[in-house]
Amino acid sequence: MIDINYLEGEFLKSVPAHDTTGKGLANLILESLKQFGVELKFLRGQGFNGATSMSGIYNGVQSHIRQIYPSAMYVHRSAHILNLVISKSCGVRLIMNCLSLIGEIQDFFIHLKRKNVLSHKILDSSNDTTKKTLKRSCVTRWIERYHAVHDFLELFEFIVESFSEISEWNDNDTSGKAQRLQKSILDRKFIISLLILSKGLGFGLPLSKHLQKVEIDLKLATRLADKTLEEMKCFRNNAENSFKKIYIAAHDLAAQFQVEITMPRVIGRQVNRMKAKLKYLSKIYRRVLPYIHIHT
Repeated sequence: MIDINYLEGEFLKSVPAHDTTGKGLANLILESLKQFGVELKFLRGQGFNGATSMSGIYNGVQSHIRQIYPSAMYVHRSAHILNLVISKSCGVRLIMNCLSLIGEIQDFFIHLKRKNVLSHKILDSSNDTTKKTLKRSCVTRWIERYHAVHDFLELFEFIVESFSEISEWNDNDTSGKAQRLQKSILDRKFIISLLILSKGLGFGLPLSKHLQKVEIDLKLATRLADKTLEEMKCFRNNAENSFKKIYIAAHDLAAQFQVEITMPRVIGRQVNRMKAKLKYLSKIYRRVLPYIHIHT
């Protein structure tokens, strides 16, 4: 199945694709556009993701279309490239584990009875929160992933309270799972990873939103890209202070639930030498979490 869009991203139709080769898909797209009365002699651009079948310079869809309409320049969708970058940066094991756990908890609260517990915790609270439920994340959409993590962090207290209540249910499977999930999110590594994600996914958010607009101002997009790059360079150049702020925030969040951020065990049992001592505990976590070690 292939989606056909026209001009300003207007959706036309979904077309079954029986021939998935570059040439087959190209013919399918062109024939579908003709059926809608599109004058293909005015075709000036085509944008796809980076899949070889679509972007290949020899046998990709864009190549076959340009053989017929040379003026139809191919552009890799900028928003898709940005999503690929952030997805690659989330490939660190601890960050992947954090995102996976957030997704598992979102699935846990899909069930109406469990969701109602979380909703009541939020509504009964005196805290002024704008979030009323957990958002689903998407691995290929930066904005959705950012909001999913950001909302999870804002609702963290109510999630913990909900797990405490559900863990008392007579349903052993549900109560047991609630206990396990609560223990997992109160783990020091998860809390630090969550704060890192909230900060890291915020980089380039205005740029990502702008790139997904129907009408894009190229000059503004360029300025936003330059600004995003400068923000990330500044973060890297001040890695020590940047992480210190994240660590303090993680420490304060953990303290609310009587969780102590202690020295992690990073190697097996030592026999021939003493453990290396560091003056500051936070430095341990900068080494344990590769995502934090951002000096290049």
